[in-house]
Parts: sequence; C-alpha cells; structure tokens
Amino acid sequence: MTSYQGEPDKRVAFARPATELATLGLPLGTRDYVTLDDTAYTVDPRNLMEGLIQAERVRRGRR
Repeated sequence: MTSYQGEPDKRVAFARPATELATLGLPLGTRDYVTLDDTAYTVDPRNLMEGLIQAERVRRGRR
C-alpha cells in the first residue's frame, strides 16, 4: 500500500481508504498507519483452502 494511487507516503495512503471505510460504517480501529501491528502472519494456502472447502461442504450438508 506504499503507493496507493501514486501516493508516496504510507500514512497518507492508509488514511484515505481508512476514512472512506469509516464513512461506510466500517472503522479500522485506528486512523494512524504507524499504530498498526506489524506482526508477521503466515498462512498455509493448502490448509486454508481445505478448511474453506470443508466449511462449504458442511454449509451445504455434504459433509
């Protein structure tokens, strides 16, 4: 998101969509980019896909 529509400043690039989302009733919980947690998240695509497929099967009664 460092260059959101040509914006070189990450903070400004973050603030614009954050403000737009807030007007839609979807606040991000922070308006400041620097307060975001930089925790690294890792997702195993195979496990994620299997979990989503299984949830859909259960939802459709095809367990």
